[in-house]
Amino acid sequence: MSTKINLQTYLANKNLMDVNQPFTLIKRSGPIAMSWGCHAFTNLGNKALRFMVHGHHHTGHVYITLNGLDYYDVLLTTSKGTIIEEMNDISWDELVERIDVRIEKINSYQF
Repeated sequence: MSTKINLQTYLANKNLMDVNQPFTLIKRSGPIAMSWGCHAFTNLGNKALRFMVHGHHHTGHVYITLNGLDYYDVLLTTSKGTIIEEMNDISWDELVERIDVRIEKINSYQF
């Protein structure tokens, strides 16, 4: 059986954050984020940044939150909220790369 995200429960133990920080990191990555087909960026009460992607490996939502250790957690779900994968304790300088590996990255791509 697939698990669906319960946003209230998921966000309950997440820290407040400035969602502009991960948003800016993603936008500054240029062609990497463009290859994800990301759109529909949404601030979920300053607890999460959610956006849609249409990548080679994953199509659906990406949630970025800040955990109690001040690292990012990333949750991938389908567009209907079924949880695909959760990645925890990601530092700001590896956020885009870690997301890219799960969304789009193909080793033969050259940047």
